[in-house]
Order: sequence, then structure tokens, then C-alpha cells
Amino acid sequence: MRWIVMLGLCLVVSTACRSNRPAPVSDGQAEPVWTEPNDAGNDKPVIIPLTSGRGVVASVNEPLRFVILDFTLNPLPKIDQQLFLYRRGQKVARVKVTGPVRGQTIAADIVEGNAEEGDEVRPDWWAAEVD
Repeated sequence: MRWIVMLGLCLVVSTACRSNRPAPVSDGQAEPVWTEPNDAGNDKPVIIPLTSGRGVVASVNEPLRFVILDFTLNPLPKIDQQLFLYRRGQKVARVKVTGPVRGQTIAADIVEGNAEEGDEVRPDWWAAEVD
């Protein structure tokens, strides 16, 4: 009788641990994002692949002119990629991603402008095509 109860318990636990989520993308590429229909009168949705998403400046080292960028929930940018910092919607700096990478954070050199913690990080095409 005891083994029947244990078998039933194991069955319940094993089915509860099963997930219906799709497998993660293994090649480092992000899934495409579906957007609203475009303004050209075409009702077909526009797909914009996210190769680099939005991030946030986690910390700034002003004397050495570098920042640590946090890309939690977004794909990391590539090394040597140029990104821009925005504060309250205004472009305030340009950075070049240099690495190293630690988790979802990456270092970048400040090329021009000034940076503050909390500034938004994104590529320049983001504002033109997405916003």
C-alpha cells in the first residue's frame, strides 16, 4: 500500500515539473519581435529582429572614461559596437563596447559626451524604427 502512495506522489511531481515553454535560442540570436501594422496602409505586421536591445548604465568611472552597461532581459551587444546613451529622451553620449562580459553586464568606453547611472543605452537605429 505504501509503494502505491509513493508511486502516485512521484507521478504527480514528475508531471508538475514538465514545462510547455519553448527551448531557448542557442545561437545567441534573439527572437523577432512582432510590432503593430505599418503606416503605409498595409495590414501586414512588421518584424524587427532584435540584435541588440535596450540597456541601462549600471555604473560610471568618470576618471577612466568607462561605463558598466546592464542588459538584463535583453541580448548583449557585440564587442566594438557603437551605442548611444539617452537621458530623458535626449542623446547625451556615445560609447564603444569593449568588454569584459560578466553575466548580463558588459563594459564600454565613453567615446564622447558624459554618462550618469540610470542612462538608457541603445543603438541609434532603435529610436528611428521602434519608437
